[in-house]
Amino acid sequence: MDIVRRIVLANTEKYGEICKNERCGMHEAFCRCKKDVMKKRVKAPAGYHWMKRGNGYRLMKHKGQFVPHKGASLFAPFEVVTKHKKDA
Repeated sequence: MDIVRRIVLANTEKYGEICKNERCGMHEAFCRCKKDVMKKRVKAPAGYHWMKRGNGYRLMKHKGQFVPHKGASLFAPFEVVTKHKKDA
């Protein structure tokens, strides 16, 4: 058995199985893949549109009809929180 395989097996015993996501390759203890994340698309209020900013969105007012441009959308995806985090 080669050294890499022995290390993987030892770490699997200690940290759990490798993540099923083919792009991840991390042990489940360290995996940051989002499992069972529900997302909803939220429509901007009338007269506004969403502007992408970094990892989030902000509302921007527009006059008349919405004109598509870079970073702008009438809908924005948001993750839905399904459980409160327990206080430490």
